[in-house]
Amino acid sequence: MKPLPLCLKLLLITLLGNAIATCNMPYAVVTPSFANALNKLHDRIWPDQAMLAIECDSCMSIEHAQKTLQDAADALSGLVDCDTKTYNEIARALHEYERDLVSGANLVDSDYVLTRGCKVFDSLCVRNSIGVAGDALIRGQVRSDSVTTNVLNSPSINSANIITSEINGFAVGASGSLLPAANYFYATKVTDQIHTPAIAFEIITMDPATLIEGWTQVSGVFTATTSGIYQVTYSVGAATTSGTQQTIATQLYLSGTAVVGTYLQTFIPPLEITNLSMTALVSVSAGQTIDVRFAASSTVRVGGTFRPCTLSVTKI
Repeated sequence: MKPLPLCLKLLLITLLGNAIATCNMPYAVVTPSFANALNKLHDRIWPDQAMLAIECDSCMSIEHAQKTLQDAADALSGLVDCDTKTYNEIARALHEYERDLVSGANLVDSDYVLTRGCKVFDSLCVRNSIGVAGDALIRGQVRSDSVTTNVLNSPSINSANIITSEINGFAVGASGSLLPAANYFYATKVTDQIHTPAIAFEIITMDPATLIEGWTQVSGVFTATTSGIYQVTYSVGAATTSGTQQTIATQLYLSGTAVVGTYLQTFIPPLEITNLSMTALVSVSAGQTIDVRFAASSTVRVGGTFRPCTLSVTKI
C-alpha cells in the first residue's frame, strides 16, 4: 500500500483530535446571538406557547442544544407575521449557532461549567401550556400520543390516533394541524325592549346570536368557554316613548359586576333616537359571563330595526 502523504496524515490526526475533543466536551455554550434569536422568537410565537428562557454564558448538553436549535428553526419557519428584517436576523443567528455546533467552537467541558458557575439547561426549547410536545406543536400534527396529562379538556381522537377536536383553546384542523381556535360572537337586539324604571340596570336581552364560537348564550347573557383577553364592543340604540327628555345610561358587566370604564350616559331628546357605543379590552376567565345593561330616568325603548343594540366579542 502506498504511504499516505504527510498533509493527509496531519489532516486525519486533526480530525481525530477534534472528534476526541468533542467527546470530552459534552456542553454547548449559549452565545449572545443565539439567546437573542430565541428571545425574538419568544416574542412572536403564539401566546399560549412559551419558549425556554436561555441565558447568555450558560450551557446545554450537545443533544439538547441541537434539539433546541431544530425547534427554533421549525418555529421560525412557521411564523407568518414576522417582518423580513427580524426573520433574517433570527435565521442568521440560528445558522451561525448551527455552524458553531458542527465546528465545536462553543463546546466546553464540565470543568468550564463548574468554574464559571453556568446554569445547565436540560430541556427542549419549545414548550407550551396546552400539553402538546414541541415537535407536534410546531410541525403540525397533533396526535394523542404527543399530548401530556395537562390537557384540560377531553379531545376527540379518530381512528388514526389524531386529535380532531378543540384542545385547550386551540382548534385542530382536519389533518391534525394545530390552529388558534376561533372565539367570538356577534349579537343584536332588533326587537323592542321597554325599560322598567323600577329596575336600576336591566340586561339587554339580545336575540339569539347567529355568529358565535367559543361562547354559549342564554338570552342576553354570554358565557366564555376559554380564558383570555377579549375585545368587547357594544352599541345601544334607544328612543323616548313620550314628549319629554329622558336620561339613559349603559354599562358592560362581567359576571354580574360592572366593568370599570364602560359606563356611558346621555340625554334622549323628546321623540328622538340616540346611540351609545363603547369598546374595551376585558380579561375573561372560562365560565365568566358578559352582558350589557341599561337604565333610564323613565320609560324608554331600546333595540328595534331603526335603533338596534349590538354586542360583539373577539378573543385577541
